[in-house]
Amino acid sequence: MKRYYSVFFLVLIVVYSSMTFAHAQSSDPTARIKEHYTNAQENYDILEFEDARTLLKKALVIVKKNNIDAQWIAKIHAFYAVVEFVGFENKKQAHKHLRMAVKANRRIRILRDYTTPELNELLITVKRSGSKRKSKQRTRNIITDLSQEDPLLNQSDSNETQEREESDDDDTDEDLLSDVLVDDNDDVESNHTNTSPRFVLYGDLGTGFAILQGNTEQVDPPAVIESGGIAPAYAHFHLGIGYLITPSFTLGIMGRLGLTLGANVENASSGTAAGFIRGTYSITDYTQGFQLSAFTGMGLIRNVVEIASANETTEAKYNTAATGPLLGGVGVTYLFAINQSYRFYIGADVFGNIPIETELLSDVVLTDYGIQFDLNAGIQLVF
Repeated sequence: MKRYYSVFFLVLIVVYSSMTFAHAQSSDPTARIKEHYTNAQENYDILEFEDARTLLKKALVIVKKNNIDAQWIAKIHAFYAVVEFVGFENKKQAHKHLRMAVKANRRIRILRDYTTPELNELLITVKRSGSKRKSKQRTRNIITDLSQEDPLLNQSDSNETQEREESDDDDTDEDLLSDVLVDDNDDVESNHTNTSPRFVLYGDLGTGFAILQGNTEQVDPPAVIESGGIAPAYAHFHLGIGYLITPSFTLGIMGRLGLTLGANVENASSGTAAGFIRGTYSITDYTQGFQLSAFTGMGLIRNVVEIASANETTEAKYNTAATGPLLGGVGVTYLFAINQSYRFYIGADVFGNIPIETELLSDVVLTDYGIQFDLNAGIQLVF
């Protein structure tokens, strides 16, 4: 029995120690600042700039209420400048936070993964300006002290002192630039490979089918498609690019190239092309999860339909039917994050058409009503 009591008390001690440690961690201002700082980076990476700014504001509130190391103050202001400059394109606020960062630690540097050439130049300007102000103030103090000791101090001597002090304190552009970027082994590690993604490039392969009505495409003679006829479109691929207007909404263009496989009627076309403007809304964000899309465009989609043989000697039993040229539809996609830059996705599209008689490559193309269903699988690159 004593053994069970011993085990029981040992468990209580472990639980109590864990709770005490967790409480100490939560009450440690530096730990809370570091948590806000890390979470702000994560929100920035998914383009949630407002949330990143809110977390940095919370970190600064903790800074004001506690005696925090100047290095952390500088880091917070430096990353705040990144959020303002890149996320909100607010150069004035970025300049303000860079001045605060440099004031806390003149050798503050920006994480390589988050900087831009323009932001680097702004930090160099802030450091150069701060260096000159500091030098001039120290020079004035030196001159004042010397004047008090010797009121007849030669003015040229004071000028030489001022020039020497400014020369000693001003860094070259190379020195300042070396302080702008964090080294790979800096104490604040960054695993991010893309600081402010703006574009999505994607490509996929797919297959599908259509529910058609009307006639086959060839006119010598056209064959009637039974109402509600199901016709396959065996293979197609998409290639598109989109711009991330927000972390949840992407607008871009997409091309669809279809391969018409299996048609053996003479002069049957072997491929089709269509182009679309596509808008995509991510239910969570662009990194992982469901996306809904809508698209509209122009082009042709061909499907293979089986027809009755004109006579028993011919083997031409498979013809093509075309839909288009005005196309539009909706889709749903699910993204699987591979790493910071790549996503694997699967999706389904459904779209219809407005048939218009058109001429393509000197041949009259007859299009009819149809509803197309596509299944797709591919890769996204975010950059």
